[in-house]
Amino acid sequence: MGLRMDFRRVVVLCGTWVALLGQIATAQVVINEVLSNPDGPDGQWVELANLGETEADLSGWFLCDRSVNPAYVSLGENRTIPPGGIVAVDLSGTGQDSATLWVLSAPWTIGTVDGEMGLYVDNNFGSPASIRSYMQWGSGNHPRATVAVDANIWTDAAEFVTAPAAGASLSFTGTGGGPFGPNDWEESAEPDLGLRNGTPTIVLNELLINLDQQTEQLAELKNIGLTTADASEWWLCNFDGNPRYVQLGTDRTIPPGGFVIIHMNSTGTDTATDWFPNQAWGVGALDGEFGLYATSDFGSAEAIRGYVQWGSGGHTRASVAVAAGIWGDAADFVEAVDMDHSMEFFVGDGLPYESGDWVEQAIPTLGEENGGACLETFLALVAMWPENNVNVLDLVAEVCL
Repeated sequence: MGLRMDFRRVVVLCGTWVALLGQIATAQVVINEVLSNPDGPDGQWVELANLGETEADLSGWFLCDRSVNPAYVSLGENRTIPPGGIVAVDLSGTGQDSATLWVLSAPWTIGTVDGEMGLYVDNNFGSPASIRSYMQWGSGNHPRATVAVDANIWTDAAEFVTAPAAGASLSFTGTGGGPFGPNDWEESAEPDLGLRNGTPTIVLNELLINLDQQTEQLAELKNIGLTTADASEWWLCNFDGNPRYVQLGTDRTIPPGGFVIIHMNSTGTDTATDWFPNQAWGVGALDGEFGLYATSDFGSAEAIRGYVQWGSGGHTRASVAVAAGIWGDAADFVEAVDMDHSMEFFVGDGLPYESGDWVEQAIPTLGEENGGACLETFLALVAMWPENNVNVLDLVAEVCL
């Protein structure tokens, strides 16, 4: 009888360990992006990604770079990343902490063009059992490289990623379980911290193009990233127009979360939030397309950054946007909006974007968060009901849709 009880306990314990090992195997956290050499107002950042299928608890974990002093920093408590989730770690020690943006308790500086980054479950930095992710840049054989090699998460202690240019980040491109090496990293001239690697941080956010009372067509750009976005010398393209394209000009930057309004067919003096290309250029009011490009290679999927088409599908640059992974289907289009209404963008489920990520807005909100005017109207109407016998749903539908 006693032997049978012991056997059952062994079976239960084995089952428990198998379950735990399965969870460990499916919660794979990697260093996903490093901005070590910022240019301008942006500080240093490290981005972490959970590539696994279970939630990852990083409470009490550490980042380590032995090329600097102090060589390590704690991520803090209550640090979890959902399956497939991304978290950006702000090394400046300032800012507002959130579920997807972790701010260190004190500033920490890492090597700019020569350094290493290790992710540890505890402060036993010399132990292969404690390290979970690693990369080094600028040179090889950093102090923790051999630990990463012994843990089978880095290919060779002498191998390193080329140092990033000023303002560029290093982005992880690897797949599988490793070990990883320099070929699993690439330089990104447009850091996209807080977003899936390769996601454009500048998006077309609102278009006011079907005019009656308005005197000019307006387009709004928004920086959905966590660092300053540079659109200097970028281009707007509408293949059906004449001219088909216009350049935005120089010194075109958008701060994190910031908006810029482009005055498409009027002249004026540039400000930080209003850009005037000072060249007659426009788009179709009821049927057209709008492409945002980093270069004038308008047929290149490598150059396009944003796209939307309305009124009908199959516009000339739609296939370019599909090839770039930023538009889902060349035949998909947003319905044309009513006079003096705008088209507003909502990020939705991420790339590729589609017509369902755009809505018609009766009260344009250029220069502010989309839907803001509609929300204010809704709250005002709710305050009127039921004393004034207002049909809230009907009025909201009339004002906001």
